[in-house]
Amino acid sequence: MWYYINKLDKKSVLDLFGVIIEGTKLETKINAIKDSRRYIMNQCEGIKNQYNKDYIGCSAEGHISHILADRLSSRPRAWSNIGVDQMSRLRVFKANGGDVYDLIINKQKEEQKKLRLSKLSKQNMQKTINKSMSGA
Repeated sequence: MWYYINKLDKKSVLDLFGVIIEGTKLETKINAIKDSRRYIMNQCEGIKNQYNKDYIGCSAEGHISHILADRLSSRPRAWSNIGVDQMSRLRVFKANGGDVYDLIINKQKEEQKKLRLSKLSKQNMQKTINKSMSGA
């Protein structure tokens, strides 16, 4: 089967499925085989495209399984909307080569900067209030 699929030989794939169906007795197995046949036939364009040197495929299904589902669903936990969003972003960031330590350090620096700006803003407001009070 694999040989015919990779050779893009639809006729031989369909013939082989026919032989498999003829040799199968259980109706549930026959239905499963027909589902597989339908799936493979629906993927013919993608199978053909993988041989095109300019074709860039998508591995979204694999990424979801290996990156997200591994942490978020295979070990059941209760997640808040914010928690699942943050964990998803963190796992994708790491999978894309991001350094979690650097991310944390940068976040801390951003928070410190916001704190300093907030302090400066409060000091400026206090100076303005003091000026207006002394000038009145």
